[in-house]
Amino acid sequence: MSSSGELSYTPRPISLVNIVRPVYLHTAQPSGSEQEIHSLPTYVTTGEANRGIIVIIPDMFGWQLPNTRLLADKIRRETGATVYVPDFMAGELLILLFLPVRSLR
Repeated sequence: MSSSGELSYTPRPISLVNIVRPVYLHTAQPSGSEQEIHSLPTYVTTGEANRGIIVIIPDMFGWQLPNTRLLADKIRRETGATVYVPDFMAGELLILLFLPVRSLR
């Protein structure tokens, strides 16, 4: 508190590199497709009939990140559900230039 009794706050700089480490940009190819659903561009990986749906809300890297799409594919394989990854952020995302690339094994 300051001498006047008010709370004071001094923001500290945060390095995004430290927040997202150890994130790697995977090189495997997702198996789904891009569709427009309710006016939103959406990655869709279609599962079995009557197995339900799952919606993944993307993080700061956006809906086109291969890692997010590969996760959607894995969830579809394990559950049989259709998985949707919509672009809720209207194309806004963190630039991926500083992420190292890693192949899935």
